[in-house]
Amino acid sequence: MSKKLTCFIIALVTSALVYPILLVTSINLVAFNQSFYINQYEKLDVANTIGISEPDLHRVTWELLEYIKDEKDSLNDIEAEIGGEVGQVFNEKEVAHMVDVKDLFKFAYNVRFVSLVAMILLIFIILLICRKKALKKLFVSFLWTSGGLMILGGILFILIQTNFSYYWDLFHHIFFDNDLWLLDPKTDIMIQMVPQPFFYSAVTRVIVYFSTASIILAIAAATYIILNKRKTKARPD
Repeated sequence: MSKKLTCFIIALVTSALVYPILLVTSINLVAFNQSFYINQYEKLDVANTIGISEPDLHRVTWELLEYIKDEKDSLNDIEAEIGGEVGQVFNEKEVAHMVDVKDLFKFAYNVRFVSLVAMILLIFIILLICRKKALKKLFVSFLWTSGGLMILGGILFILIQTNFSYYWDLFHHIFFDNDLWLLDPKTDIMIQMVPQPFFYSAVTRVIVYFSTASIILAIAAATYIILNKRKTKARPD
């Protein structure tokens, strides 16, 4: 394999590793944003739907998020007054599903960590092999990958707009190997707290965060390439 091709492949893989990092970070920013939950709860009138006070709804939510972040051992001890009766908030099926959700977040964090470590190692390798041309190749590759991801993100956004329910269910079929996620909105508090319109807003916000970060980085890469070309042209022969 020629040195030029080796540099191209390393640059392409390195730039592609940026996106799992951006995606997981975007998900994290939305999933644990307390203001987002409060706004959605008010918009969807969640407290009245469940029959719970807003302070209790917020407390239950923060404890749920603590569990997902592995800062709380169990959901079985979360209690609140719902419909005039005090009791355990989440039933056995909901608790079991949240074990799967926590595992999915752990998997996402592992993907982000591995991607970050691999990206750093590959940057050192490409700097060692390609030397002066390393940065240029990295930024050019990043423009190619960012362009592809923007197109893919646009398609995904359109698909979500046309039939969110279908693709949300498809997501669950791909990432969960059981039917615990099929909760009943009439009886299960979990799905009453975060109904499908909540997830629609969450997914849309994740796409916006991810796309914005990608565009900013793409602009930075394009700026570097343009300035580098001008600098090269300005050099005397």
